[in-house]
Amino acid sequence: MVNSLRHKIIVGFAAVAAFVVGLSLLAAYELWRVERAMAAEEAIAAVVDAVADMRRFEKNYLLYRDGGDLQQSRSLGETVAGLLVEHADTLSGIDGSGLPDQLRARLALYVQALDACAAAPGAANEAALRGEGKALTVATEQLAASRRAALHRATGSNRMWVLGIIVGCLSMLVATGYLLRHNVTRPLAAVREHLDSEKLASLRVMLSGIAHELNNPLSNISSSVQILIEEQQPDPEFVREHLAQMDEQTERARRIVASVLDLGRSHAARKQPVPLGPLVEETLALVRASLPASAAIDVHIPAEFTVPADNRRLQQALINLVRNAAEAIGPGGRIAIRAREEGGEALIEVSDNGCGIKNRELARVFEPFFSTKEVGKGTGLGLFIVHDIIAKHGGRITVTSTPGQGTSFLIRLPLGDNSMAVQPAVGE
Repeated sequence: MVNSLRHKIIVGFAAVAAFVVGLSLLAAYELWRVERAMAAEEAIAAVVDAVADMRRFEKNYLLYRDGGDLQQSRSLGETVAGLLVEHADTLSGIDGSGLPDQLRARLALYVQALDACAAAPGAANEAALRGEGKALTVATEQLAASRRAALHRATGSNRMWVLGIIVGCLSMLVATGYLLRHNVTRPLAAVREHLDSEKLASLRVMLSGIAHELNNPLSNISSSVQILIEEQQPDPEFVREHLAQMDEQTERARRIVASVLDLGRSHAARKQPVPLGPLVEETLALVRASLPASAAIDVHIPAEFTVPADNRRLQQALINLVRNAAEAIGPGGRIAIRAREEGGEALIEVSDNGCGIKNRELARVFEPFFSTKEVGKGTGLGLFIVHDIIAKHGGRITVTSTPGQGTSFLIRLPLGDNSMAVQPAVGE
């Protein structure tokens, strides 16, 4: 579930990133189109102005027959030709009608008409010049009109793209909200619900164990009291012996209650040196009532062996591992709890000689909601919680199993900074 949620979140962020990159590329393309349209507009404006000046000098020549006007007009023709060459790429991208080429052809004919008038003035050449001038003006106006139409198309396209981007952003927000709710929020709510179920199941087991453990000393105390009441003239030594037994059983009950109070006390999770032997004894006392009557439990923990951990969370992990082992063993089964130090780490092993786990299921035992039990038995979160607790301690847990022979869980906790805070576990 955690990997699945992580995958969904990564995919979601990748989709949003791809959408943003797409918008950026689109914006860059539209900016390039606008810049190209502006460059075309500037070029055409320069051509239109130059052609207008050429026609003005042409008219002056036709009125005053001044050869200087022809030279000015021809000079402007060279200017227009230079502009058409300089902005050939920009002007050719306006449309596919070939108007720039037509304008070049008309310009060449007009320049020839100018040269003809300069070489042989006369009515025929002047009429030809006037006709070529009109044709050049028409070609220039067609090119300018084509530019205006291209600008209108670009403006309309930009409006459509802006509307599309707005609709796309809104659609992306709606889709992101839906996907977060459907693929992230709901699964997390399911995890919390099942975690609550797992906590309730653990609570029932612990309450059963507490009742069983408290019942033993209370029964012993009651028996001693009844014996003393029935004795008519009890020997002082006999009385002291039974009082000592009662005190011992009272202390035993007090330790059980203190353990329960400590387990339920809310406190910030922090590592501290935890004596592992007493912690295991308290853990077994809490879950003993749920273990098979014929189950044997072997504890091999060196004296004064301590681990840096949060007492309550480590005990929850041990409870889940012992319960898991108890459910795997049959009549006459055996559970072993061992501890040792190795390579700067505290190693805690919980093993059993139960039915074992199939190889194809072994890699999934720490996944949430995965269970080898029958439907309706167990939530599939016990080992997931163990894995989470150990990971939040900076440690790791591994599992080995042989079908038909048993399973072993090995916890490795770093023997480092005992004051380091523990991250909150799942569901807290």
